[in-house]
Amino acid sequence: MARLNPNSNPASVATIQFATVSLFSFLIAFVLEEIPSYHQIRPQVWWIILFLSLFGTAFAYTIQIIAQKEMSAGQAAMILTFEPVFTAIFSYYILKEVQTTGTLIGGVFIIVGMLISQFYPVFEVKFRKALPFLK
Repeated sequence: MARLNPNSNPASVATIQFATVSLFSFLIAFVLEEIPSYHQIRPQVWWIILFLSLFGTAFAYTIQIIAQKEMSAGQAAMILTFEPVFTAIFSYYILKEVQTTGTLIGGVFIIVGMLISQFYPVFEVKFRKALPFLK
């Protein structure tokens, strides 16, 4: 990210990301979901929404942008590739979620797909050099 715009302010970029995600999420929810009235939502739910908005989204975006300024695109891609793995591990240990065989197989497919998308250009070049008839 620093290579594209070395003078970018992580807080500004995170604010734009947060606003964009909020806008599109609201628009999609408005079209696809039944929006409850303010009074139908319990106060505890508002605290959960606030917590997830601040820490799960705004804080996470800001930290991600700051970290991406300090690492290569490849390093950032590999870290983001394993996000589903970390999610499954934390959900198992913290939330006591059951990991079914289907969940694990689906997770493997996601990770393999992400790894293929990351490494495909490298392998494509090597295979074209080794096997020129595959053009």
